[in-house]
Amino acid sequence: MIFIDEVDSLCGKRTEGENESSRRIKTEFLVQMDGCGNSQEGVLVMGATNTPWELDQAFRRRFEKRIYIHLPDPAARAAMFKLNLRGVDNTIQPEEQLILADKSDMYSASDIKTVSKEALYNPIRKCQNATHFKQGSDGKYSPCSPMDPNGKEMGMYDVPDGGLKAPDVNFGDYMKALEKIKPSVCLEDLDRYVDFTDKFGQDG
Repeated sequence: MIFIDEVDSLCGKRTEGENESSRRIKTEFLVQMDGCGNSQEGVLVMGATNTPWELDQAFRRRFEKRIYIHLPDPAARAAMFKLNLRGVDNTIQPEEQLILADKSDMYSASDIKTVSKEALYNPIRKCQNATHFKQGSDGKYSPCSPMDPNGKEMGMYDVPDGGLKAPDVNFGDYMKALEKIKPSVCLEDLDRYVDFTDKFGQDG
C-alpha cells in the first residue's frame, strides 16, 4: 500500500508557467500510476486531500475511486474525545463524553484534537493562577480555594520541586475549550465537497 497524504501538493493542476522539474515529476508519477513496464498486482495507491477540486484531471482519472469521508458523527466524536483522554488523569464520565460529542457538531477529528489539547492546558493554568495550595496525603500540593481551611497561601513557584500536582482534567475544562476553539469547517466547505462528490466521486 502506498499512501500519499495531502496528495494535491503532488498532483495539482498543471499550468503553463509551472516549474519544469515539477512537471517532470508529475509526468513520471502519471506513468508509474499507469504501471508502465511493471506489474501493478498487489499494489494499492491511496491519496488524501482536503481540496480534491485542485487535482489535475489526469490524476483524478487514475484514482479510480474518489470517496468522500464525512465529518465524524456524534458516536465517532465521543470516541475521539475518549481517545484523546487516554493516559490523562481526568474525571470525565461517559455521559459527559456524549454531551461533548453533541456540543461539537461540525468539528473534524483535527478540531477535536485541538480542543483536547486546550482542555489539557487548563489544569496548568489553574496552578499558575492559584494563590493557595493544600498538601494531599501523597505529599503533593494542589491548588485550592482561599477559603479552604487546609489551604496555604503560596504561589505555584513556592511549591517545592517535584511537589506540584495539577488538578485532574474535568468536564468544565472541555466546555471552556469548546467555547474557545471553533470548528475549522463551514457549511460552504461541505457544499463544495458534496458538489465534487456528485460530479466525480462516491459517498463514503
